This record gives sequence, C-alpha cells and structure tokens, in this order.
Amino acid sequence: MASTRRASRWERWWRLLEARDRRLVIARTLVVAVVIGYALSYVLLAEPLSPTRRGMDAEAYWLAAERLRAGESLYLGGEGAEVYRYAPWFAWAWVLILDVPRDVVLTVLQVALFAAIAWLTLPLLHSVAGVLAALIIVPQVVEYAWVGNVDAFVLVALALHGTRVGPFAVGIAASLKVAPLSFVLVYLAQRQWLRAVLAAATFVILWAPIFLYDVGAWATTSPTPLSPFSISPLVGIAVTAMVVVSAAVLAWRQPRHAPLAAAAIAMIASPRLHLYNIGYLLSAARR
Repeated sequence: MASTRRASRWERWWRLLEARDRRLVIARTLVVAVVIGYALSYVLLAEPLSPTRRGMDAEAYWLAAERLRAGESLYLGGEGAEVYRYAPWFAWAWVLILDVPRDVVLTVLQVALFAAIAWLTLPLLHSVAGVLAALIIVPQVVEYAWVGNVDAFVLVALALHGTRVGPFAVGIAASLKVAPLSFVLVYLAQRQWLRAVLAAATFVILWAPIFLYDVGAWATTSPTPLSPFSISPLVGIAVTAMVVVSAAVLAWRQPRHAPLAAAAIAMIASPRLHLYNIGYLLSAARR
C-alpha cells in the first residue's frame, strides 16, 4: 500500500511538469547515467590500479638516477621502462634518494600524488556538474599516480599559477612536461609581463643542462596514437596551430578564461598525447 502511494505521488509530480521540463529531466538523467557508466567501465575494464603496473613510470626515474650515478647516458631511445624524458635536474634529485629502499620511495611518492589529486579535486565537489567532471577526469589522473608518474605534481604546480610563486611553479612544471609552458599564456593575457618572463626564464634555466647530455635517441621518440602528429607532422602542426591561435584569442579577449585556454593548449599540443592530458583542466579549475 505504501509503495502504491509513493508511485502515485511520482506520477502526479511527473504530470505537473511541462513537456520542456520533462525533456530537461530526461536529458540530465541520461548525462549522469553516461558519466557514471563511463567511470565504472573505466575502473572495471581498464584496470587502472592493476598490481602489475604499480610504479612503472617511477622505475624510469630510478633507473635514470642510477645511470647518472654510474656515469652512463641519461637519455635513451625506445619505449621501455628505462626511458627518461624530463629535464636533468629531476633525475639528479632522484640520485639523492637512491640509498632509500625503493618500495619506501614508491609508497611515499604515491601517497603524495594521491594527496595532490585530492587537493585538485576538492573545488569540483561543490556542484553536480563538478562531480560529473571529476568522474571523467580523476580516474585518468589516478591511474598515472598509480604507475608513479609525477603528473599530479605538475598539475598542482600549474594550479599555483596565480600565487606569488606561480611563475616559478609554471617553469618547474614545464621542465617535467613541456606542454605546461602554455600557462605562460595566462600571464600574457593578463598583461603580467614580468611573471611571464620569470616563468619562461625558469623553464630555460632548468632545461639548459640538457645540452650536456646526448639527446639524439630521446629526440626520435615517436608520437602516441592519440596525437595528430601520429597521422603526419603537417597534420600535427596544423591542429596545434589552430588550437594555439583559438586559445590565445580567447585568453586575450577574456582573460578570466585564460587558464582554460592554457589547459586546452597543454592537452592537445603535444606529440605524446595521452588520455591523462585531460587532467590539465583540474589546474584551470583550481583558482
């Protein structure tokens, strides 16, 4: 009897809605269902937290540090676990912790990465739209934290672009993933010329020592299948130019949207385009 009364209340409420409101309710319900379905299927099918993949990228940092300490080449070709693609300073930082047990280093690293992701995600949890966005973006970033990739630290550094240390944080982030250099656009759009120069100078200073190493093999790394550069260099350049110009115009005309424009450039304008690149939106959302 109680279930019948509840059903009748639902039916009366539904009949009171106008046709336009009904369509809106259906559309929103479908969007929520699709996003939740995507998140669940990603977790269940892609197995982002597979035990066999834990710490795979951190292995590259560790091996790079070991090569430095042994006087061997820092940059290698190929796609294996030994490949290192960041500025030299980061590998030298890992040399300092080589005597710490590797499992301890990986555990501390992952705890810090997951804490960074939580900090980045908090602003999205204040609205339904934000929660849905988090369900799409966060699983990608969590997967890269699981393999030990420092991507979450890069995103935190970019999220600090509006603070006093912002220019240095952007420069450091761009020394780990070159694409974040696009966040200099934020300073240019807001006519903050000194901050733009400081960010670019930090980037150059941190990358400058690369000329002390043989980068021939590293530079020939092929683009990922998701990248337009995998079709042809001309297609990659054309797509990148279109995104950069469109984002720059948006940022210049609407400076408050400059972080979003910078995130769009960072997501697309990279030969090594991965799904986790969508995480740059977390940096733009964190004000």
